[in-house]
Amino acid sequence: MNYIDSIIAEKVMGWEHKTQSYYMVSEFDTRRCEPSHGRVNYVYWSPSTNLKDAFEMEEKIFDKGLAIQYVIALSEVIQKDEKLFVSDWYFQFAVLHAKPSQRARAALKTIGE
Repeated sequence: MNYIDSIIAEKVMGWEHKTQSYYMVSEFDTRRCEPSHGRVNYVYWSPSTNLKDAFEMEEKIFDKGLAIQYVIALSEVIQKDEKLFVSDWYFQFAVLHAKPSQRARAALKTIGE
């Protein structure tokens, strides 16, 4: 897990750091440790590289009531990366199809990191 993912795990998701993995405070997160055929397979959570994890991060941001701030931050990140104007038709497409790394940076911007 990289630095961006660890900050998002703590500040956005509310997870506590234990040894080398992150766990939810209220209940065990089964995605971190998945039993498989008598073995334990660790699945690393990475919203900066995995779109499924980025969507999970976005849901948590929306649950916290930070949706408007997040959308504004995501728009700013995409405008900077893609050098697009807000009126461009491609801009709306770019927001809908933002990369996980752009979504993670917008989340950090939303929480003030």
